Amino acid sequence: MANHFKQMQVELERMGYEYQSRNSKGGETWTHGCGDSVVIYPGMKEYTHRLVLRDRMKAVGISQQTNKRKVDQIKDRQSKQREIDHREMEARSAWLAARIRDLEMAASMRLLTVKQQKLLDERLAEWRDLQRLMTQVPTGGN
Repeated sequence: MANHFKQMQVELERMGYEYQSRNSKGGETWTHGCGDSVVIYPGMKEYTHRLVLRDRMKAVGISQQTNKRKVDQIKDRQSKQREIDHREMEARSAWLAARIRDLEMAASMRLLTVKQQKLLDERLAEWRDLQRLMTQVPTGGN
């Protein structure tokens, strides 16, 4: 079991806090030269330890590392993915258009079976859907 009270004492000392006194409940008062003071108690929980530590770091002016998003890289990656998707849709659309022309030519010569006519109808519907997708304005969501 971690002793967050002891860890807090060590971390306060490292930040420049000085031990002042102990109250009747066992709480220790620590003060810093900047005027900040804190009372910590034995048996403190991990959450309290982290919260007090973060607040003390802010009070003393120690910068904290944060995870920063690399917005430019994210935008570039999304842009490249959109270009790839667009090229794939164009290729699929061209392939569908060629198959549709072949089937329509066969239909004009009345050489289509019922199965081929159904396939032609399905490909026409898919081609219309692809055209609709390609003309839509991209949105910010995924």
